[in-house]
Amino acid sequence: MTPDGTATVLDNGRLRVEVARTGARITDVRDPEGTHWLVRTDRHEPDLEELPPDRIRFTAGTRGGWDECLPSVAATPVTADHGDFWFRPWTRLEAGPTAATWTCAPDGHPLRARKTVRLAPDRAAVRVDVEVHHGGGAPTPVLYSAHPLWRWPATARIGLRDGSDVRGAFGDRWTPDTSGRWPRLGGADLSRVDRTGPPENFKVFVRWGGCATLTFDGLGREVVVRRVGGPLEWLGICVNRDAWPADGPGDPWIALEPTTAPTDSVDDAVRAGTAAVLAAGETLQWSTETEIREVGG
Repeated sequence: MTPDGTATVLDNGRLRVEVARTGARITDVRDPEGTHWLVRTDRHEPDLEELPPDRIRFTAGTRGGWDECLPSVAATPVTADHGDFWFRPWTRLEAGPTAATWTCAPDGHPLRARKTVRLAPDRAAVRVDVEVHHGGGAPTPVLYSAHPLWRWPATARIGLRDGSDVRGAFGDRWTPDTSGRWPRLGGADLSRVDRTGPPENFKVFVRWGGCATLTFDGLGREVVVRRVGGPLEWLGICVNRDAWPADGPGDPWIALEPTTAPTDSVDDAVRAGTAAVLAAGETLQWSTETEIREVGG
């Protein structure tokens, strides 16, 4: 635990990971050299007394770290912006030096979530297991997306299987119905992300092969994201170069987001037939591993 008792610290000597009670959000991933890999801010968690769930927005929170979006990323008439779990307090069930588990069961919500964060014994790698269970009532559609905001200190390369299906989500350079093959979309090469340039915020979805790299050649390090288990057929790639939020851009970041559908809205996923639908008593699970390593390691 941190000195104020609000966060859990895991450390295997190769990575130090800090997890907040709110949202079971990973707020810090730090290597032995002292590099903080996730966006960290001095903003507070959202005040649920002032901002009830039906009015809450992700901009009201810390705007950093790594949380989980369930059962939608985009707000819907019955789901909060960024989902229903990121802003709520989670209960820690168990914890050790390198692993811990939390759960969240909001009053009146049909879903309850469970999350385990575990460090590898011999590598600078963190595994995240997320489980969602339907506690009862009518069938509920679910869209899941991880949401890690990786710091973007220098020009980066994104590595994925060439020829993978790419679909535009938002951005000024293409319309949402634009499609292509990795690494190209609408004439742009998505594999190189220049740190310098005009403000821009865009997102695409890629039908990945289960492994992606975010490489910083200037640092000699890279982030490797792997699908371990569960129906995570798509990877969202969201880039913020000094453009978000519009009322005062914060830190730049690149998000690699394993997800269940090529959309941010569970309602859109239902219409497209890409949403999972959980009946009472059913459970879904997803697992990913993220490693920090030397380039090409």
